[in-house]
Parts: sequence; C-alpha cells; structure tokens
Amino acid sequence: MLDQLRELAEAEPFVPFAIRLQTGTKLSVAKRQDIEFTHYGSPKVRSATSGKHSLRDPGGPKRWRILNVDAIAEIIL
Repeated sequence: MLDQLRELAEAEPFVPFAIRLQTGTKLSVAKRQDIEFTHYGSPKVRSATSGKHSLRDPGGPKRWRILNVDAIAEIIL
C-alpha cells in the first residue's frame, strides 16, 4: 500500500485520489501538495480539521495527518 501511495504522489501528471481508512473516514488528496512522507516513510496527508462536519467542508482549515499504513482500508482512484 505504501508503494502505491508513493507512486500516486509522484505520478506525472498527478491524478487526484482518496484514501479510505478502516474507520470509514475518507481523505481526499486533490493535489500533489496534499501528500508527503515523513522521514520514517509514513504517509502524511493534509486534510480538513478533524470532525465529521469539517471533513465535508473542503474549504475549511486544513492540518497534516500522519497515517498508519495499517489503518488504510483502500486507495480510491
């Protein structure tokens, strides 16, 4: 899964995708600047601040979330 995320993050041209977590939360990666990797290799995604309502508001304030790869259920293209 981590290799697939790296490939998507570095793709030319970049194609937006989403990450669905085991909890059901869906994080959109709309542009290349919305995903990075920590120096340990964990994916870091910029998303709306936590909470059900703020995740529905893509224009709201965003923060970085470091993800545990085991918590990722699927990558949606």
